[in-house]
Amino acid sequence: WVHLNGITISEKLKLIAFTSRLFSELFIIDYGTTTAQAAGHTGGLRGKGGDFLYRWGNPTNYDTSATQRIHVLHCPTWIPDDYPGAGHVMFFHNNMTSDFSASGASEVVELELPFDGNGGFIKSPGVPFGPPEPFWLYAPPTDTFYSMAMSSAFRLANGNTLIHEAFPPGGRNGRLREVTKDQQLLWRYELAFNTTGKTGGGFMSGFNPAKIMYYPSNYRGIDSLFLKTGITKNRRLAAQNGSYARIRFSAANTRLVVDNAAGSEIRLVTLTGRTAALFYAKTDRFECTAAPLPKGLYLVTVSAPNCATVNRTILIP
Repeated sequence: WVHLNGITISEKLKLIAFTSRLFSELFIIDYGTTTAQAAGHTGGLRGKGGDFLYRWGNPTNYDTSATQRIHVLHCPTWIPDDYPGAGHVMFFHNNMTSDFSASGASEVVELELPFDGNGGFIKSPGVPFGPPEPFWLYAPPTDTFYSMAMSSAFRLANGNTLIHEAFPPGGRNGRLREVTKDQQLLWRYELAFNTTGKTGGGFMSGFNPAKIMYYPSNYRGIDSLFLKTGITKNRRLAAQNGSYARIRFSAANTRLVVDNAAGSEIRLVTLTGRTAALFYAKTDRFECTAAPLPKGLYLVTVSAPNCATVNRTILIP
């Protein structure tokens, strides 16, 4: 009933952060409790059981003289170790009122938490939890940036931030973007609109995932996938003519094009490791349609004798 809509765990700090759409707040509780301790007010690593250790965004919930800063939020994430902002918490601030009217442009908020050095949080009597302002805020002044529901943000290892607007203005398609720390927009991509099986359009009828995440190529699940398929990753194909192969795919017409492909084997593999299609390129440019294959995510591999392999994932819509 409080509409909890996101949870993130810091194994290092032994803390759990979660968000509530109804209360428009970020909450942090102890991850070092037993079930019995979490049901009470004592015990655990911080000695407070399941009580709130920290909260931010809407201090009017516990301090009537304070000002509400957040109006609906989603998808909290701890920024990982060795990433810029490590140990901070980031979330998507939709910025809308309870009656589904916009309060203003949306934001991505990054907080540097006020740790006290003893595993707890600094809070002065009669004053809301700090900090007064976010450590970093993405709120582009020259772009219409807004989503009425869901949405997410994810810090990348290079310091950039991957952002997903589930319901951007002017349409119902989800929209992805990558931005730098200084607000520079590197790219923006609108997800394909799909009303298959829906009637009447409207809310939730487009292709709007609730959350996006990024996994680097050395993520253990991706390593397991490549081991299962027997394909070498993170290498480039030195084709017969000494040039690198280049894989291109157009989702609009499901055309797969491979340049510098002469003498190569081109394979489309499902995520279960099954070979869905196999081709042999006799010319430098290979082209085919992937439309006969079922919709879904595939791994395209291009390999040649005595050469490394080029891999790319494609989504056949």
